[in-house]
Amino acid sequence: MNRSEAPLFRLAIAATLASSAIALSAHAQAPETSGTLRHEIFVSEPAESYLRYLQTVGKVPEHPWSSRAFSQREMRSLIPKDTALPWTDRFRDEARLIGSFEYGSISPKATLRYNSSFAYGSNDGPVWAGRGLTAATQFGFYAGWGPVSLSVVPLVFSAQNQSFDIVPTGRPGDAAYGNPDFGGIDRPQRFGNSAYSQIDPGQSTLRIDLPFVTVGASTANQAWGPGQEFPILLGNNAAGFPHIFAGSSEPINIGIGKLQARAFWGELFQSDYSPVTGAAKFISRAEPGTKRFATGLIVVGQPRGLPGLEIGGARFFHSIWPNSGIPRSYLTKAFQGFLKKRLPRTVSKTHGSLVATVSESPTTSSFPFLCDGCFHIAASSFMQNTAATTIAMISAISFRSQITRERIRLARGRFSR
Repeated sequence: MNRSEAPLFRLAIAATLASSAIALSAHAQAPETSGTLRHEIFVSEPAESYLRYLQTVGKVPEHPWSSRAFSQREMRSLIPKDTALPWTDRFRDEARLIGSFEYGSISPKATLRYNSSFAYGSNDGPVWAGRGLTAATQFGFYAGWGPVSLSVVPLVFSAQNQSFDIVPTGRPGDAAYGNPDFGGIDRPQRFGNSAYSQIDPGQSTLRIDLPFVTVGASTANQAWGPGQEFPILLGNNAAGFPHIFAGSSEPINIGIGKLQARAFWGELFQSDYSPVTGAAKFISRAEPGTKRFATGLIVVGQPRGLPGLEIGGARFFHSIWPNSGIPRSYLTKAFQGFLKKRLPRTVSKTHGSLVATVSESPTTSSFPFLCDGCFHIAASSFMQNTAATTIAMISAISFRSQITRERIRLARGRFSR
């Protein structure tokens, strides 16, 4: 650790210890009223996992779990009413009121972890835990007025990032810490040769939840897919990214079942160790830009008469950020046809330079990708229909592989022109 990084690392450790002391002090002084999780139902966090467990045993209403985070309307319906359940007190409403305006604090959260031999971490959002000690602190507040709600929940972490053996890449400078197997993937083995620290806006969201419709802006993690630990498309294995979104604020009854949908438009970034260098916006295939545009759409249904079953499909697009700005066509990318034969050739050539993203590092990682739209379909069951779910998942994988092969064929045609 160099001298310039040492003060920041010590500050992160001090903040972590202070947050722990505040939380313990509050619990000791008022154990019967501290520690509410009502406004902390974030993706794959303990509060959300607890509700998931309750759903599997029928203690909370059935609800689609393949599109998260939840809206305020959804959370109010999911919070259990049974006072005999173990965490009932932790979901009580402690908001302070000024007329119809409510506000309150997010309980401080602090973690310390130590890796003795090499960097390791999983599903921990923006945090990257290198070798040695890593300290992280999360805190914030929430506020609401009618259908409008705001959560500001930043996270700060600092990793000691001690040296350990990495696979040689044969590249100079910062690129020496990059991915050794696939030169285009921004998945660093190590974040430099000194302490690594980040301040991230975390699970912060501003949203409006009306009956049936929700819109908002957020940097919070999303989870797209039925898995708790390994969602299919999006999860919390990396930091969230800034985006705006629109969709259903709650499942909509369509007669044959319930339907939920969401679309988003956002901005992706890369780490300092990405093999892509140069300007932020697209200049040429040799300089595709360090900033990307992302958009996606997910639709999840719960068929009537099949309790516990969810069937959903999702698309996710990674695109260059044009030097001239975002064109209107980007706003409807998620609604394009699955095959790209009908797109104008000039657009197709531009799409050949697209960059895709993987969630493996504290920053949104990226690598050159032949396909600018990923389509996934999946079915999941919490309580019943296990055999049917397995068959549906196998069919979904086969279906996606056929689409992927077709897109690769089309992309090769574009590159050869």
